[in-house]
Amino acid sequence: MDVTTRQQQPGSVPGAGALAGTGPGRGTAHVQSGTRADEPLFDHEKLEVYQVARAFFVLASGLLAHKMPRDLRDQFDRAAPSILFNIGEGAGKTARADKQRSYEIARGSTTEAATQLDVLHIRGIITSEQYKGARRLLLRVAQMLSRLCGAPRRT
Repeated sequence: MDVTTRQQQPGSVPGAGALAGTGPGRGTAHVQSGTRADEPLFDHEKLEVYQVARAFFVLASGLLAHKMPRDLRDQFDRAAPSILFNIGEGAGKTARADKQRSYEIARGSTTEAATQLDVLHIRGIITSEQYKGARRLLLRVAQMLSRLCGAPRRT
């Protein structure tokens, strides 16, 4: 299985679903986003990077239950879903440059969340175990997004 996409049934083609860009999505892999295996998937739901980012978001949502300074909570609460939002947006784009830009933004949100996670750990708001688990997920997301972004763009 490719590091960025879920397997599809033989003969299926992305974008062939009833809704533009949704594809048939009847993949053989279990999708953790709450859809059944026999339901069509959106393109972003087929991406492994989305699944790992979603796992981080679930973990991050639990970390937000800890008592912490409001400014840190607000920033962390914005960065964590931003990763998912931008992966989803990128998956829905058809132009390569548009996809790349969305994935670059998602990567920036990933490193922002990793920095905030570090601050939570330094301040003793989360345990070393919570920090390591969340960091491991974010590192995987950043690595996969780097591959999706491709070579740096010239400005």
